[in-house]
Amino acid sequence: MAAGDEVLVERDGKVVAVLAPRAERKGDIHALVEALRALPPLDEDFERDLATAREWLNRPVEEPRWVP
Repeated sequence: MAAGDEVLVERDGKVVAVLAPRAERKGDIHALVEALRALPPLDEDFERDLATAREWLNRPVEEPRWVP
């Protein structure tokens, strides 16, 4: 095995994982910060909208009602 090779992990003859070298990172944290600063400000309702979304996403799943 050499640097840059991929390793296939098999279970019962089927590939279940691929181990590969990490891709090179592009950009840096400073570029991210500048990109975020360029975005328009959040609206005044953002916090309320986020709370509503969390409430909706955390509701219990209802069982389907089957019609006989």
